Amino acid sequence: MPVDLERVTATPVPCHDGLGQVVRPLLYGLARQMAHLESCGTPRLADHVVGLIGTLLAEQAGADRSTEEDGPGVLTQRLLAYMEERLADPGLSPEGIAAAHRISRRYLYKLLAAQGHTLSGWIREQRLDRCGASSPIRPWTTFRSAPSADAGALPTRPTSATPSRRPTA
Repeated sequence: MPVDLERVTATPVPCHDGLGQVVRPLLYGLARQMAHLESCGTPRLADHVVGLIGTLLAEQAGADRSTEEDGPGVLTQRLLAYMEERLADPGLSPEGIAAAHRISRRYLYKLLAAQGHTLSGWIREQRLDRCGASSPIRPWTTFRSAPSADAGALPTRPTSATPSRRPTA
């Protein structure tokens, strides 16, 4: 989603309504607490703040809000298409998929659940389908579970159905 940066660079963001009303106090509070925020959760917090600021700038630029306006059905189809294009990527992850569509992981799971899928289940099923489609072995191919006697098979141990060759005294 390219955002027209000239429209949002060095322009005031209204803080009395919309997302600006939420972001301004959050940023102010974070700046005041900077010394106390040094912890293992800081990178995660930074990622969320950057995402929030990006959303604010997109709102200011009047960016395309297709994920909200198109509804969950269209977004789900975009998600499935995105995942299908990247099935061969071993790094395909919930975080990457959600970030690419500007949604949370929880919402990603919710959208797929509404279609009767789990994320890992859908990916596994699609990957297995691709493996089956590229396999030279077709489902109607049969295999012998054991070599036949005319193919030079080794003799098997006697079973209860086969008489034993023990001498009787």
